[in-house]
Amino acid sequence: MKLQFLVLIALLIISLGFSLIYSTIPPDRDEGTFLAIAREISKGATLYVDYADNKPPGIFLFLIPVVWLAGIDILKIRIAAGLVNFLAAIFIYLIGRKLGNWKMGAVAAVIYIIFINTIGMVGFLLKTETIMNVFICAGSYMLLNSKNNEKFYFFAGILIALAGMIRQTAVYAVLLSIYWIWRVEGITIRKYLLLGAGILAGILPFLVYLFSKGIINEMIYYTTTGISDVHNLNALGPLTHVSMLYNAISSLLLFQILVLMFLAVFGRRKGFEKRGEFVWVWFALSFAFGIISPIANLFFLMMVAPSLALLASAGILEISNEFRELMCGKIKEFPRYVIFSVLLCMIAIWIVQILLSTVIMVERGAIFEEVVGREDVQYIGGILEKEPGMFYVALVEPQLYYLFEQRPITRFPFISPEGYIGIDDWVFKEEIIERLEYERPTYIFFNNKLSFWKRENDALVGEL
Repeated sequence: MKLQFLVLIALLIISLGFSLIYSTIPPDRDEGTFLAIAREISKGATLYVDYADNKPPGIFLFLIPVVWLAGIDILKIRIAAGLVNFLAAIFIYLIGRKLGNWKMGAVAAVIYIIFINTIGMVGFLLKTETIMNVFICAGSYMLLNSKNNEKFYFFAGILIALAGMIRQTAVYAVLLSIYWIWRVEGITIRKYLLLGAGILAGILPFLVYLFSKGIINEMIYYTTTGISDVHNLNALGPLTHVSMLYNAISSLLLFQILVLMFLAVFGRRKGFEKRGEFVWVWFALSFAFGIISPIANLFFLMMVAPSLALLASAGILEISNEFRELMCGKIKEFPRYVIFSVLLCMIAIWIVQILLSTVIMVERGAIFEEVVGREDVQYIGGILEKEPGMFYVALVEPQLYYLFEQRPITRFPFISPEGYIGIDDWVFKEEIIERLEYERPTYIFFNNKLSFWKRENDALVGEL
């Protein structure tokens, strides 16, 4: 018991450690959108009517306490994200302990926290992927304990529903649950009904909210077809087979993914096949749903982080055993020496990458070069301090609304590139021009870091 307590303390320290490391990096576009809309909802605004985004209502409602408690203090926002990661890590630890032992659980939890906070990941932000991971990991743990108590199917359903109310792609967890029931219990209608009842119970409070506000149709549009409808200023663009294929290939070719996949396969050498079958299915489903996006967005790899961390933990634990066997004084098969050496080199390179990317990100004060960073926020703050006034953010930097406690002028705090390129004139006029003419903002902030657009936009810039 004491050892488990120490593991939890260590996980908490690591999680909050990343919060401190990234405590000067302002919210990104997504996090800023979620926080800004959550704040406006807490003030009485109607979701999907006054302000719209392509996410279900859960992410905005869950972030209202963060708005109340953390406000615009970036450190407190980062601590909130660290606590979210800590909760997910706890359930990953419990799952690993259930499938293997406490060592496997502890290693998996540490891998998860490090993975989502480094090398292009944005786990230190309040993202839909990391928050939904908490509920999916908790639901998965319930599933693994359902043989002892069938009521856990009901609770697993509630948790999966909550994950789905945060991000649509969490629906993969329903398939994972169906697979688990079939694999363990066979065709047992009672278990499926318990799972379904739990899902209904989890969704019910959100349905009450949506129907009471009369926004059920708006929610369905913005979270389904509206995502690829170019008439929607928040649309990400049309979903194509090419984009999905590119997402899959580019994700698998990431070095950190290759390292963890290598560890996952390496860990299967010592009888992890049966115990790890559930996790491999979990990984396959989360990856398949994670690449569904109209644009290539590697942030969705955070969806596979829990299962991949669990699989890789078996390989990490196997490294010490492999080292002892190879150094026991007897010559082993040559390929074993090669595999072991390559694996150690990959891990060493990954560690160096983690350190370098973290230092670069902190020094830059932003996640990526094309995003508004720490110095940009300070510059804008200086302008508003000298001459306060209402502003409008052009070209996708909605976090400024939240940080400077201003109400977004348009219904879309986040306007995708499709909202400026290829949108119908009447939509642009109605949703932007007319609102700007009515509000008459003092400033219009424009991000001229054109690398964000990844295309030639001289004509667009000239028009703006």
